[in-house]
Amino acid sequence: MFKFLKKKLGNWAKKVSSKKEEEVEQKQKQEKEEKAVEKIKKEAVKKSKKKKVKKKASSKKEKPSPKEKKKPKEKDKKAEVEKKTKPKEPIEPGKKGFFKKIKDKIQKVKITEEDFEIYSEELEMLLLENNVALKVAEKIIKELKERIVGKELLKKEVEFEIKDAFKEIIKEILIEPFNLIEKIKEKSQKEKEPYVVLFCGVNGTGKTTTIAKIAQELKNQNLSCVFAAADTFRAASIEQIKKHGEKLNVKVIAHDYGSDPAAVAYDAIEYAKNNNINAVLIDTAGRMH
Repeated sequence: MFKFLKKKLGNWAKKVSSKKEEEVEQKQKQEKEEKAVEKIKKEAVKKSKKKKVKKKASSKKEKPSPKEKKKPKEKDKKAEVEKKTKPKEPIEPGKKGFFKKIKDKIQKVKITEEDFEIYSEELEMLLLENNVALKVAEKIIKELKERIVGKELLKKEVEFEIKDAFKEIIKEILIEPFNLIEKIKEKSQKEKEPYVVLFCGVNGTGKTTTIAKIAQELKNQNLSCVFAAADTFRAASIEQIKKHGEKLNVKVIAHDYGSDPAAVAYDAIEYAKNNNINAVLIDTAGRMH
């Protein structure tokens, strides 16, 4: 599943990057065309001015001969020499040269909020179709938006930047510290609904025993729970969880072997809602069954 999701996210990032590159190229092309038109206009104006100057020159009297011209003053000569020999002012460190500015403009792009909104809905659907919970999908999109929108990126690095952002966001979500007791308390207080925990894993890893341990911890924290015996496949699984329930004085919702595990879970959740139970702990069959 993760491999498929990774591929899908990569394709999405590539699509956004390609679209942005196309927009930049289109903009550059348009600017080039506009400059060409502007150049033609300027040349036309220049030619027109030259014609006018020629007409004026022909109507004026003849210019005096070079002999009649006055010799430039010594002071003027000195000023001219100083002007020629004067060193050019160095470019300040904070200022960018003309060509540097053009280069930066061509190579760097910004993903605007409008750009992101165009693709965010598609991204949300992509995540939901790959079994990502709605709240998690919304969090991924929100985090991604904060990381890439308005950020100045190199044109060729847009795709890599989005992929790296995805990696970091998903990594943070997966290793986010999780306090089960606090989560149960929070949901009970705010939503007045039971917190549902589904236990799944390979056979023999201790799912049912872990349920009993968590139930004991909940009791220590003055929190109530109910067991759902949704492992309707393994022999003696229902008896095992019932035994734990008896020891801990916890209600166990169970059906017959071979019955629908989802129905067991549903009944347990309904029982918890009707009896103001804080948590539902659902036991399941091993992943190898």
